[in-house]
Amino acid sequence: MTNDPIPVPVPSFPPPPPSKLDGKTQAIAFSLFGVALLALVGLVTKSWFTIPGGGVGLTGVEACRGSRCMTMSWGDIPHVPSDITLWAYVGLIGGLAAVGVAGAMGGMLLANKAHKIPVKAFNIVLGIAAFGTTMFLMRLYSDDPKHATFGWSGFVAIGAIIAIGALTKQGVMPRATARA
Repeated sequence: MTNDPIPVPVPSFPPPPPSKLDGKTQAIAFSLFGVALLALVGLVTKSWFTIPGGGVGLTGVEACRGSRCMTMSWGDIPHVPSDITLWAYVGLIGGLAAVGVAGAMGGMLLANKAHKIPVKAFNIVLGIAAFGTTMFLMRLYSDDPKHATFGWSGFVAIGAIIAIGALTKQGVMPRATARA
């Protein structure tokens, strides 16, 4: 017979519940979702510039006569300067990536995982989106400033991308860099 101590069972406790989100973090997350939706609307609509019976946007040109509309993407339009097509695609892809970034940051904030947000990488995406969309807007305007009529889409898209950047700087970065 040995004098080994009798093992005492160790009680297992469930992991502590995640800490509750404060109201400001929730507001930042839902604001990110809202401006992402605004950016998406601005990116896909063809009202960056208006033309009689239609409009121009990152995805191409739309012209309507009566009840018939014809849409052409930038790659299908003959004799368009290549830099317009380039900026349209950079703006569209960068803008869609910015929408994804805003959604990811909002979701990570709501999941209480702000410390895992790759803020530097996301800021690069936002910079490309802001630059691409602004270059597209200015390039089309500089092509024919006397006849260019600004629409609402470009301003909504660019403004929303800037708002995502501001929310990232003021709301997400302090939470992402805070020590748990």
